[in-house]
Amino acid sequence: MPVDWDAGRPLFTPGAGRVEAVVDAEGVPDQAPAIALARDDFDRPALDPEWNTLRTDGRDRMSLTARPGHLRLRLGATGPTEIGPVSFAGRRLASMRARISALVELEAPTASEEAGLLLRQSEDAHLALVVRGDAVGGRVVAASLTTGGVRRTLGEASVAPNGPLELELELDGFAVQATVRGLGGDPTRVALADAAPLASELAGGFLGVWVGLVAVGRGVGHADFDWFELESRD
Repeated sequence: MPVDWDAGRPLFTPGAGRVEAVVDAEGVPDQAPAIALARDDFDRPALDPEWNTLRTDGRDRMSLTARPGHLRLRLGATGPTEIGPVSFAGRRLASMRARISALVELEAPTASEEAGLLLRQSEDAHLALVVRGDAVGGRVVAASLTTGGVRRTLGEASVAPNGPLELELELDGFAVQATVRGLGGDPTRVALADAAPLASELAGGFLGVWVGLVAVGRGVGHADFDWFELESRD
C-alpha cells in the first residue's frame, strides 16, 4: 500500500483509506525473479531484519558470538505448541514453491531435546523436521505435523550419533518432502507430508506461514546452526 506522512504519523492509502485491489507502485518490478535465494551463514554481528522471533527479542536465547559463524539457540523450555517465548528464529514464507534447508548440530540429545526446521502457522498448526534423541542414547531425525494442537509423527530416520546434519524441506504447493543428509552422505527421505492444514483458510488466523529454526529442551543446552537457506520459486 502507498504510505504518506501526516503530522508525523504514517497515513496508509491516502485518499482511499482502504486496501485497493490494484495499486500503482513506483520502482517495483512488474515480475519477480523466477528463483530468489536467501542464505545466511551467520557470520555478521547481528541478524538481518528479515529474521523474526516469537514473544521474545531473542537476546536471552540466541547468540552469534558463542560460536562464531553459527547461530546458537538455547534449548528453550517452551515448545512450538505452547504459548510463550519460543527459541525460534524465522522468516516469512513468500512462495508455496520453496526449498528450505539448514545445517544443525545437536550433540547427545535426550528424547525431550530437539532442534531443526519449523514451518509455522500457529501453536495449533505447524510442521517440524528436527533431530532429537531416541530411547537408547542415539539420534533420529523426525518429521511431525501438528493440527488442532495435536502432534503426529509422520516419519523418522536413524542418523549417526554425532556430527552436523543437513535438514531440508521441499515445498511444491502443499506437498512437502522432508529429508536429512549427513556431511558427505546421500539424502534420506524422512517423510512426505500434506501441509494443507497450515493454510490460513483451514488453520485460522491471518499472518501466514513462517519458516525457520527452532530448539526445544528444558531451558538448558543448545543447538548450533551453521547456515540457513531459503530458495523461493515463482
